[in-house]
Amino acid sequence: MKLLAYFTRALLTLATLASLLLLAVAFLFNDTGEPANRLLAIWGVYPLIGIILLIVNEILLRRTFASRSFWKVYGVFWACVAGAGGCAWAIYVFI
Repeated sequence: MKLLAYFTRALLTLATLASLLLLAVAFLFNDTGEPANRLLAIWGVYPLIGIILLIVNEILLRRTFASRSFWKVYGVFWACVAGAGGCAWAIYVFI
């Protein structure tokens, strides 16, 4: 189960850094004249979600390492997050 914790931490860190890079690229190559607040509203949501999920993951990990019975809750939480992400992706792609 520790593999899930390390994998989740690594994946969230990489995804957050990639979304921050995407935000920087959006500002750097803004050749359409979009205002900065609109670019931040469009591309700034992804790093914010990543940072929130990193914080939630660390809080859950501290509780998980303190109480071994919390491992199932940790796994179910990330399964729900993955399911919600998969549903959002499917809705975005197919509709």
